[in-house]
Amino acid sequence: MHPDGQRVSWLGAPTRELISARDVLDRGREGLALNGAKPGQYAIEIVRSGDSVGPVHGELSVFVAGEARRIPFTLDGQRLTVALAEIKMVPRLVPLADGLPAIASGPLR
Repeated sequence: MHPDGQRVSWLGAPTRELISARDVLDRGREGLALNGAKPGQYAIEIVRSGDSVGPVHGELSVFVAGEARRIPFTLDGQRLTVALAEIKMVPRLVPLADGLPAIASGPLR
């Protein structure tokens, strides 16, 4: 769930971020990536497709801004929020290398 309240899935989303997906029709695994995600809090959900019933057990691997987490889950109903991921922009000063100008034109050597 996007911070603006919009749902993001492999089917797409009304956001500006680039969505890529793999194995979306596989019953054992699926991958979804949201590139260029804006700062904010994202709810990560597991959603059951179709009319199947009974618990589904699995593990979700989440990679956000260089951090990785493995989250076990049991889905009993139609939808389960398994995690919240917060993306923050943190400014930092980076010193210039000795002798390089602050603004360079052409290739640096």
